Amino acid sequence: FGINTIYFRFLPGEISAGSEGSFNSIEIEKKYALESASYIAHEYDLSKKLKLNYGFRYSMFNVLGPGTLYTYNDDGDIIDSIKHSGRGPIKSYGGFEPRVSANYLINDKQSIKMSYARNRQYIHLLSNFTSGTPLDIWYPSTSIVKPETADQVSAGYFRNLGSNTYEMSIEAYYKDMQNQVDYK
Repeated sequence: FGINTIYFRFLPGEISAGSEGSFNSIEIEKKYALESASYIAHEYDLSKKLKLNYGFRYSMFNVLGPGTLYTYNDDGDIIDSIKHSGRGPIKSYGGFEPRVSANYLINDKQSIKMSYARNRQYIHLLSNFTSGTPLDIWYPSTSIVKPETADQVSAGYFRNLGSNTYEMSIEAYYKDMQNQVDYK
């Protein structure tokens, strides 16, 4: 079991104009966030051959001020904005992230494993390869950019070879993802 909290300060970008430059200096508004989580897990031996590991995680993400929240129309044009000058929460997200896995020992050299996990991702890596230079920006979830969520199910067969010196495995998984982030 455990808890954690992380404070984020995002500096999305800044362009400084030189004294002889032909453009103005630009700074993209800084963003602030607080991510917290609590977690508990347990491993249970159902028999000598079957082990079950299960856990629950609750995560919470708060977009903090100061900052500006924008409202956009369907074309992506800004139609409204609200300026928050305080340091308190502007927008909050959270949810349960259950996990469960099972390991069945066929014998001392073979096993079958299965698992399910739900994950929420509040920080996004935006990559833009269409500009003159590749550009990667870390960006938090906001009132417009929702957290990414993924549900993954996996199953696999594992076998030890050569007096347990080597391991051979085959595993398959299915992942369902929501709220994927990309440039428009």
